[in-house]
Amino acid sequence: SSQALFPLQVYAIAPTVTSATALPSFADLDAGHSVTIKLFTSAAVTVSGGQPTLTLDDGGSASYDAVHSNSNTLVFTYTVAAGENAANLAVSGLDLHGAHIRDALGNDLNASGADATFTGLRIDTAAPTVLSATAAPATGAAHVGDSVAIMLALSEAVTVVGAPTLGLSNGGTANYDAAHSTATSLV
Repeated sequence: SSQALFPLQVYAIAPTVTSATALPSFADLDAGHSVTIKLFTSAAVTVSGGQPTLTLDDGGSASYDAVHSNSNTLVFTYTVAAGENAANLAVSGLDLHGAHIRDALGNDLNASGADATFTGLRIDTAAPTVLSATAAPATGAAHVGDSVAIMLALSEAVTVVGAPTLGLSNGGTANYDAAHSTATSLV
């Protein structure tokens, strides 16, 4: 009997990034705070030959963390630096820096799924500023014992700790009034 031999063909499917997460997932972070970004892959992969990074939309980058990564989860760490700001932190790319991320068959990772936006993860390193100062009453003479309310409108929400005072040009002071203030307007 004769048998026909058929060539064996293997079609390898490249591993992909199936999802991305960030911890914390919802926060307002300023300089010095850290974010852990995890990329989950469709198949086991290994990283070799370099140190990959993630490009972030706030101008920063997250570095590969080999210690906390495993075959199906690539972990990256990011520490917020001064001048980096984003309404919602996002990954805009994976830079290999000479590294190879491959499965056991040698297929390179398709990292298009790494691009992700983390809604609710705000990076804000800009200090709040006073947008305007108003007084009530706005005109007229104040006499001994009269009250004048001074309102400061701020560029972003703040949390007031303690009992701040405002030095006045006449040598007096204005005391903070928590009952009439909001997160973006101090009285």
